[in-house]
Amino acid sequence: NHGETLSMKGLILNSLGKKEEALESIRNGIKNNMTSHVVWHVYGLYQRSERKYDEAIKAYKKALQCEKDSLTILRDLSLLQIQMRDLEGYKETRHQLFNLKPGQRQS
Repeated sequence: NHGETLSMKGLILNSLGKKEEALESIRNGIKNNMTSHVVWHVYGLYQRSERKYDEAIKAYKKALQCEKDSLTILRDLSLLQIQMRDLEGYKETRHQLFNLKPGQRQS
C-alpha cells in the first residue's frame, strides 16, 4: 500500500481508459502518503485528463507545497495557468522556473 505506487498504478489505469479504477487507486495513494509531491502531481494529471482544470491546478499547488522546486510540476502548472488565462499566476510560476534554472531556454 505504498502511496506513490498506488498513484502511478492509477495513472496507468487512466491511460487504459479505466477511469473509475484509476481515480480510486489515486485516492488510495493520496490517503497512504499525503505529503508526497508525486501523489498530488498524479492527481493533478488525472484531473487535467478529465478537463477539470481548476482541480488540477489545486492539486499541482498542493504538490508544490510538498516539493517547491519541482521543475516538472511548475511547468505543468504554468501550462494550465496560461490555458485558463490566469496571467498573474502564470507570470509568478514562470518567474519561479526562471529563478530555479536561469540558464535554461524553457525558463
